[in-house]
Amino acid sequence: MKPAYAWTLALFLTAGSLYLLFIHIPGGRSELARRGVRAIGTVQLKDSRPGQDGGMIYTITFVFADANRKNHRVERRAYDLGLWERLKVNQDIRIYYLPENPEVASFEGGELMASPASGSLRFIAWSALIASLYFWYHVYRHLKAPRLPASPPPAKKPKITRTR
Repeated sequence: MKPAYAWTLALFLTAGSLYLLFIHIPGGRSELARRGVRAIGTVQLKDSRPGQDGGMIYTITFVFADANRKNHRVERRAYDLGLWERLKVNQDIRIYYLPENPEVASFEGGELMASPASGSLRFIAWSALIASLYFWYHVYRHLKAPRLPASPPPAKKPKITRTR
């Protein structure tokens, strides 16, 4: 691969992944993620049911006490199957709620806290960043490679003149 292509590819992969990780994904946060108050809740129920599109819908029901010590029971969809599988009934989880409306509450990775595509975008961003490391290494290796001396110009053929 030509070094100019490697430079360009490494630069675009790095810039794109950093944009996704630090600007696009955090910028798409919901009001709950920005202004929510953190509290500790307890998982009461985990449920899975078929969705309309043929997939499964995974929900978590949790209970938490707000700042006024009033209990609230909320059910939210979990977009991350791994998170849903890791949570157990009666397990404490960190939740966020809006102080003016405690019924608007969710957990990290749940409905109202993350967009459904944020996990996929984060995977793509980290993959692009790791791929860019390969191209940066390729460029670095090319810069450190010993340069061969320029070959001398081809020898001129002797000029032969004929006399009669």
